[in-house]
Amino acid sequence: MRTVFTLCALVTLLYLVSCCEKDTHYLKDGTCCKKCGPGKRMLVDDNCEDPRCQDCQDGEYQSGYTSENRCERQPSCDPNLHFLPQNEPSKTRLSRCQCEPGYYCTQDDDCDTCTKHTVCKPGQRVVKKGSPVSDTACEACEHGTFSTNDSSDTCRKWSECKSGYVQNTPGSSTSDQTCGEYTVRTVFMLYYNKLLHLFIYFTLLDPFFFA
Repeated sequence: MRTVFTLCALVTLLYLVSCCEKDTHYLKDGTCCKKCGPGKRMLVDDNCEDPRCQDCQDGEYQSGYTSENRCERQPSCDPNLHFLPQNEPSKTRLSRCQCEPGYYCTQDDDCDTCTKHTVCKPGQRVVKKGSPVSDTACEACEHGTFSTNDSSDTCRKWSECKSGYVQNTPGSSTSDQTCGEYTVRTVFMLYYNKLLHLFIYFTLLDPFFFA
């Protein structure tokens, strides 16, 4: 007789479990009870068919149906740490922190640190602009081009000396070359500068070269 009773109780329990929709209901003392909906917490569970629920407070959320008596806390997005302030964060889903312009989040899933975007220096150009989730990518200017400002989008070509002009100063990755009229003095200064550079180069390379 006891075995039959046990089997009946087990069958009844299995029936209740199978009929109790786990997403919106839960089993309590052999009774299928309603859960509170998203954005709420259970205040009192004294009535299975009509539980007393309460809205989550500001800064809290509940993403699904629940029988819990508390809501989850939203992350604290501190503006002093370069996070954007959360205006009316959702009470039914997690509101992730976002970095303010000029900064990016270094974590894929949970943003808890904002890092300043890299500033491309003169002599470089921006290959890829920074976003809220990625850093700025920089690239050195190719030979024959230059940039003079921070975070330049392009590198400009050196100026070409037109007919009747010669190079006064060579270009670099951060400055343009300059040109001057073709005169005896200009040519003399040009070759003088080149010889001076060679002299300094060999002197540094071998101090005893000119000894």
